[in-house]
Amino acid sequence: MVGITCAVYDEAIELIKLLTPEKVRSIHYFTGNIYGQDVSLFLTRPSFKKNKNNFLEWIDLYPISVLLHTGFCGALSNQYSVSDICRIDSVFSITNNQVFSLNHTFPKEVKRHSIVTVEKPLLSMEDREDPRLKPNHNLVDMESWHLCKLWSEKKRSMSQLKIVKIVGDVPGEIQLIQSEIKMRAFFVKRGFINKTKIAISTGIPFFSLYTRKRMLQKTLKECIFREIAAIHDSSK
Repeated sequence: MVGITCAVYDEAIELIKLLTPEKVRSIHYFTGNIYGQDVSLFLTRPSFKKNKNNFLEWIDLYPISVLLHTGFCGALSNQYSVSDICRIDSVFSITNNQVFSLNHTFPKEVKRHSIVTVEKPLLSMEDREDPRLKPNHNLVDMESWHLCKLWSEKKRSMSQLKIVKIVGDVPGEIQLIQSEIKMRAFFVKRGFINKTKIAISTGIPFFSLYTRKRMLQKTLKECIFREIAAIHDSSK
C-alpha cells in the first residue's frame, strides 16, 4: 500500500475523483488502485493536534510501505516558475530549527530541493523576507516538517517518505495569494449560489486564479501518477 497525503481538498480534487471515500471512526480518507498499486489518500495539516492524532491512526490502518506527501508550495526565489515539480531531499522548520533529511538517492539529472515549513501563510513581503527562510531554502510550505516528525515518531525510515511539491506561487504574487486563499472553498462548496458568492468575494482575479488552479490540480494528479508508477515498478 502506498499512502498519499495532501494538505487540503482543492489540491487533490483530481485524484479524489478516482478514489472511494472511506471512514474508520472519525478518520475520513480515500482508497483506490493506480497502475495496479493500492493507494490510500489522507488530507491533513499535521501541525494541528487533532490532525496529528488522526494521521497516526490512519497510517496504522494499512501496511503502508511508502508515504508520498505532495501538494502545492510557495517559491522564495525567482529561479522557479508556477507548476514546477520539485523533489525534496531536506525539510527545515524555522520554529523548531530542526532539519530532516530524506536519505533518497536521486539520479544525477534530478535536481534536489530543500523546503522550509512555516506555521502560517506568508501573506506579506515582510513575511517572505524573514532571514530564517534564506539563503538555504527556496521553497516553503506548512506541512512537510510536521509530517517528517510524525513519520519518525512511528520509527519509520525516512527513505520510505517521498515529498514531491508543485510550485503554486512565486515571488511578487502576494495579492494573488491573498485572493487564492479566499477561493479555496469554491472547490468544496456545492450549489450555484454558494460558488457565485465565493467568486464575487474573490474579486477580479477569480477567473485567472481559477484557470491557474485547475492547471495546478491537473499537474499534481499527473505527478502523483508518475510517482506511483515508479514506486510500483521498483517493487517488482
